[in-house]
Amino acid sequence: MGQVAESAAYGEDLVRDRTDWQWAPWHDETRREPDPDKLTALHACREVRPTLYDAIEPFLNSPDPHVREAALGAAVPLLSAPELADRLPRAATLLRTRLGTVAGRRERASVARALGVWRMDFSDLLDDSDPAVRVCAALSPAHVDRPRALAILLDALRDPRTTDGWFPEPLPGLDGWFRFTVLRSALVLAETFEEVASVAIAIAAAGGTSVVDFERGPILLRAFPGGYDPAHPLTPAQRDLLRAFVHTDEATGSIGGNVLWFRAAGLPDNREGLAALL
Repeated sequence: MGQVAESAAYGEDLVRDRTDWQWAPWHDETRREPDPDKLTALHACREVRPTLYDAIEPFLNSPDPHVREAALGAAVPLLSAPELADRLPRAATLLRTRLGTVAGRRERASVARALGVWRMDFSDLLDDSDPAVRVCAALSPAHVDRPRALAILLDALRDPRTTDGWFPEPLPGLDGWFRFTVLRSALVLAETFEEVASVAIAIAAAGGTSVVDFERGPILLRAFPGGYDPAHPLTPAQRDLLRAFVHTDEATGSIGGNVLWFRAAGLPDNREGLAALL
């Protein structure tokens, strides 16, 4: 039911969609109105979301932690639906009550993430004693204390191996290495590339070819959000990022592996072209 809810919600909130670790700029460019049969199915799925949530809600308080986790995994995308906004306060209160009795990292982190996705008040969790819970609380794109949340995410990205190790089995609603989700959230939360530049450039300079679409590509697009404009000189942070690509290209193929992202950012997609800009 959670997967149905996630599919039905896609496209309702573009900011939320862009924090997904698999989002790419061409997803928006190729977004089309579904054919009539698919559109009918989409509306049918959205119409039953209140019924689905009402069936799931009792299991949020199950004595079995595995059942609670499955229920929360389905409830998060369901309660992201605009028509279920009236159920959010009750769900948030229920989860808050559970936080007082739950000590496990995994469940506390899942609750923190849920409250963030729902844009509920969760600022106190940014000071939780567990760094994994603090990071999950910081994942939301809407924050009262944006600088604090961003600092928490950037700290986690400075030690990606530890961050990935927090959840060997992905949390409900998340796939891939946890650092991918942390990075996407940091890039969305940052008001300027300069706020994330030091960490982002270090990630790009680290090389590696298996995470093009989930790390270096999104970093590149965030550095050039409106596309490269030859009429404006590169900023120091942009220049440092491109230099990292050029310097690591021969060893890692970092430019060739990011061709689509370079094109989306309006940049040359080869080493010589980038070097000429520097």
